[in-house]
Amino acid sequence: MVFASARHDDRNDSAARLACRTYGSIDAPAVVLLIGLGMRASEWPTTFVESLAQHRYVVCPDNRDAGGSPIFGPESEPDLRKIWLKRDKEAARRAAAYTLSDMHHDVLRLVDRLGVKKFDLVGFSMGGMIGQMVAASAGKRVGRFVQLASNDGTAEIDAEADAIRRMVRLFTAPELPGAEYDYLLSDTLYYGAGQLEDGKELQDEIARITAAGYRFGGSARQAIAVLAEEDRTKILNNITAKTLVLHGDSDPCISYRRGKAAADKIPNSEFRTLPGVGHVISGEMCDAALGWLLPNDNLN
Repeated sequence: MVFASARHDDRNDSAARLACRTYGSIDAPAVVLLIGLGMRASEWPTTFVESLAQHRYVVCPDNRDAGGSPIFGPESEPDLRKIWLKRDKEAARRAAAYTLSDMHHDVLRLVDRLGVKKFDLVGFSMGGMIGQMVAASAGKRVGRFVQLASNDGTAEIDAEADAIRRMVRLFTAPELPGAEYDYLLSDTLYYGAGQLEDGKELQDEIARITAAGYRFGGSARQAIAVLAEEDRTKILNNITAKTLVLHGDSDPCISYRRGKAAADKIPNSEFRTLPGVGHVISGEMCDAALGWLLPNDNLN
């Protein structure tokens, strides 16, 4: 199922009808996959989605300002660069087109529109932050929650300096031909922490992402929404879902210590460190998530 893309420029209306693809039988227990900042839902590894779809009704939305979902501003946001580099939270709150809370309501509206009563949840990076809010507010509707490479609800941004710099250059569409591909390939190798090979498979994947169209302004606005967010640490105590937190120990964007802190705050949770894994949806992450989610009769 696909919801058509839309354009949305009214910043006073927080509603967003997310573009979404679904896989598997609608009669199977549902699982919702929430992707990270600046990413399309199509960037979930194909084998991961296909493995889930053998047993589950898999819901893969594009976050607002990404992929086919509504757009909330211009294609480039150069004025947001200084705010991000300075990590100026007050300026971010004034400039934010929307909040993470708005994004979590998008997800709840989506599952309601699909008629999904109960569901499991997987969230990567920013998707994990949104997932925390969904799990905390949806209560027993969420059976299991898998948090991948995300934080502990803190309002602090503690990424490595190079990660901050790499993110901010994607706030503005480059003028040089081919620069978008070069940026995304270089960044993916960096986030992979030395475990990804710069070969044809990765190059083809980056070419596919580039051809689909990277939303530079959307990436900037999502980043500002993260920066502007209030501390969410207390809501983690409200998560009733059985939770697995997976985090690579070589993550340059979000320290694995943040993942451990999240697991410490979520009542019914387990934390696993993945040696050598960076800020990517790695094969190790997918295998661990699949092994924990399947088979799963908690929604029956």
